[in-house]
Amino acid sequence: MEEISKSGRGGARAGAGRPRLKVTRAIRQMRAFPEEWELIQAFARIVKHDPERAKRILQTE
Repeated sequence: MEEISKSGRGGARAGAGRPRLKVTRAIRQMRAFPEEWELIQAFARIVKHDPERAKRILQTE
């Protein structure tokens, strides 16, 4: 990981930088009209912050 330039200075240092996350999230894409997108964003916040509430919302359909 350590690279030294010709002048002997600089380069990446082992252990430097932000640690990698152990859990990765998949990136998803979708198309929506602006009105739909507002609903999607609101529900996504609920899912992220209170998954149990999101499950209850889906069960009441």
